[in-house]
Amino acid sequence: MNLRCPKRILFRAENDKIGMEHDPLFSLRRKFVNDMKADTPMADLCDLGGWKSPLTVMTVYQQADQVTMRSALSNRDRKRLAVSG
Repeated sequence: MNLRCPKRILFRAENDKIGMEHDPLFSLRRKFVNDMKADTPMADLCDLGGWKSPLTVMTVYQQADQVTMRSALSNRDRKRLAVSG
């Protein structure tokens, strides 16, 4: 993509206003993945985002989420108590 493209210049200016990173595709794709990961199957997420491999999503775009990790551990503890008690 041409760096002097008017659309790219406008996009960068808008990104600066809202505090987004300068690489528009990477930032938008990362946000898309992280917003959709909780309730979208990986195969569907890959199709929606245009990724050929889930490995790309998991290694490049998906970020760890403290809330999700805490919830997973809490659910694990509850299941363990239900089985043993």
